[in-house]
Amino acid sequence: MAQASKILAEMILKPSLVWRVTQMQTPLKQPSCHRRLSMERIFRSQHGRAPKALAPILVCAAIALSGCGLLSQILSSLEDYRPRIAVQDVAITGVSWDAIDLEFTLKIANPNPIEVTLDSFRYALEIDGQPLLKGDQGTGVPFKSYGTSEAKLPLKLSWTKILSVVPTIQKKSKIPFRLTGSFGFKTPLGMLDVPWNKRGSVPKLSPPNVVPAGLRLVGGNLLGGQLELALDLDVSNPDGNGMIEISAFAFEVALDGRQAASGKVSKLAEIPQGKTQRVPLKIIVRVGEVGLLLFKRLNNHGDVQVRLGATAQVKTPVGTFPLRVQRTIGKHVN
Repeated sequence: MAQASKILAEMILKPSLVWRVTQMQTPLKQPSCHRRLSMERIFRSQHGRAPKALAPILVCAAIALSGCGLLSQILSSLEDYRPRIAVQDVAITGVSWDAIDLEFTLKIANPNPIEVTLDSFRYALEIDGQPLLKGDQGTGVPFKSYGTSEAKLPLKLSWTKILSVVPTIQKKSKIPFRLTGSFGFKTPLGMLDVPWNKRGSVPKLSPPNVVPAGLRLVGGNLLGGQLELALDLDVSNPDGNGMIEISAFAFEVALDGRQAASGKVSKLAEIPQGKTQRVPLKIIVRVGEVGLLLFKRLNNHGDVQVRLGATAQVKTPVGTFPLRVQRTIGKHVN
């Protein structure tokens, strides 16, 4: 019985092997309600082999003749020919303030003596239990017989889209995901879908926020030819980033639309996640058109339009990333 179920399973997945049934030395035991028929007479064609197109019909006939007990054995035998699929690796191939790039590596083991061809490749990704994206990759990929192959699934996840779907992720340092999918293979009895899934998490990344908070006169005089100002910056590190360090802060400052100062700070700040620090940025303004303008504003207690442009490097637990700052704001000079 076990030998018969295995052969019938082969007939379902590989119709060219139908003729092997005739090589059975012991006929299948049939229920008493059916007349015993010669398996060789049922399965042999005029040329000694059954046409491939008749494979499903022959399988059904064999199951009917041999009783329900054989059906469960056939289904069990089919498992021996089902490709095995597992997600072997999840790699972060790129991270930025805008998105994270992931690449999933899937291992496909083909236990069949013939090469099988992928007909469909469906997948769906959930973030913290909420559906984020799904798709269907191209088909026609062959997998070698009695061997193991690999398939790559690259995905780009936008932070903006993730936060719009799961706003609570904002306060987490890790983003939990579940990737599910199936590979589809054509057989004479229809499509054979082999499911797979993978759970895991990836780090979350949000850019720090740098905002001019105030402009103060701290030293210098008109006769000396320069004024020393402090531009106070409120630097915020969002939840989930871990500790960050902002360095190589190269800046330009314009006051009321006029270029006033520029410089570079090797290390601006080191900030824990979820915290905001006020950091003074020292700038030197030479007396001239801008210096006189500031002097007049100081006397009149007026506001000055401050435009800050800067670039920096931000060190995070998952790597170091460039940061660009462009801010324009009106501030009172103290």
